Amino acid sequence: MNSARLAVIDLGTNTFHLLVVEAKGNSWNELYRERIFVNLAEDGIQMIGDTARERGLDALRHFSHIIREHAVTDTMAVGTAALRTAKNADQFVNDAQQELGISIHVIDGQKEAEYINAGVMRVVPDSQDNFLIMDIGGGSVEFILSSNYQPVFSVSYPIGVAVLYDMFHHTEPMNASALDQMDQFLSHTMEDLSRAIGQFGTLGLVGASGTFEVIDSAVQNNIGKEDYSRIEKEAFFNMYNRVVPMNFEERQSDPTIPHTRTRYIVVALKLIEHVLTRFPISDIGVSRYALKEGIVREWQSNLD
Repeated sequence: MNSARLAVIDLGTNTFHLLVVEAKGNSWNELYRERIFVNLAEDGIQMIGDTARERGLDALRHFSHIIREHAVTDTMAVGTAALRTAKNADQFVNDAQQELGISIHVIDGQKEAEYINAGVMRVVPDSQDNFLIMDIGGGSVEFILSSNYQPVFSVSYPIGVAVLYDMFHHTEPMNASALDQMDQFLSHTMEDLSRAIGQFGTLGLVGASGTFEVIDSAVQNNIGKEDYSRIEKEAFFNMYNRVVPMNFEERQSDPTIPHTRTRYIVVALKLIEHVLTRFPISDIGVSRYALKEGIVREWQSNLD
């Protein structure tokens, strides 16, 4: 009898991810991992444009081929912010089902946060008591406040980098007035998170994949080498102060910034800077595990 194998497809606003695993006792073996930049919000978060739609379907066609090659027994495809928000998201979901037989489950922000928490819990060091998990997507940002490895507060805000870019990044480079306006907007938006954090002392910040992996790679060339790593706060602020004043062409030619991140990296860094300066954050960790691995944990628990 063949071992149970799961393919998880995470259909994010900016990037589609594929993870293929094989069950192994109480754990699993990773067989394949890939990400493809699709930028579904190229024309704004409210509508998936024709070109973006085709990029997304091309990515799913490629993933379908990989899934067949690995003799997968179960497939779970989840859609997040872009597919929650776009007016024509149903068309994309229907196209994936009819052409490729991929059933996309569009999950709400709360369920997304639960999966992220479950994934991150696999790699956070035992020494971390209270921490704030932050997952920056293109359409939304999830925060999970955890104490003694139990989530005590979670929230999903529709303020992903594609949204913030459209709202505030109107000049090159992004000007001081826009940065200040973004600060004020974030303070207002995150009032309930601020109240929840106020009940705790110092927290560790755990960034889940994405932008945090880019920063990790830029400051210490560590991307993909460890499931969990740490970034010095000073190193982050050095990168922030270096990158935010750049214009688009300067960011594009910077070897530490992937071309797929050139457009949104400034608002992403500003979002992290806001969290680090407004909340009592002691240190920064980066988790390679997030939503996909949380789905794997749920799947494996159902195998028993």
